[in-house]
Amino acid sequence: MESRFAAMISELIYQQFFLNQGEFLDFFERFNLNEFITLKFISRRDLGTVSLEETISRLQIGESEIKTIVFRLQEEGYVTFSNSDSEVGAYITISEKGIKHLHEQEEEFVSYYGKVIDDFGVQRMGKLLAMIKDLQKIMKAQVENDRNAGVLQH
Repeated sequence: MESRFAAMISELIYQQFFLNQGEFLDFFERFNLNEFITLKFISRRDLGTVSLEETISRLQIGESEIKTIVFRLQEEGYVTFSNSDSEVGAYITISEKGIKHLHEQEEEFVSYYGKVIDDFGVQRMGKLLAMIKDLQKIMKAQVENDRNAGVLQH
């Protein structure tokens, strides 16, 4: 039983890696996955503006990588970046172009995933997503338990 369990965990990690880092990344035409997630995060904030500090904290991406992403998005005209010297800090705002391209990318996702979900089955997909959410809750609780027990530090 234990070796089967270990094999399942190993396969889950392996498949997640390829889903997140493999062929799926080829699907992005306008920007890469991290740029898309960053734009999506910014677009969900009030007035499409967010502090650099909050972006780093919420997306759990290092400051230098976030700045690289933001500067690239700024070069393409998808965001504006204000790096203030005041205590207020730096802010990122999504531009009209950024909103337009984000929506276009999302439309492509809807088209693609609509076909995938039709093939997989809407009901099966709903069950799978619910199971993934349950698994994430259990994993998060286990990490918290391990931290409280001193097994993990962070």
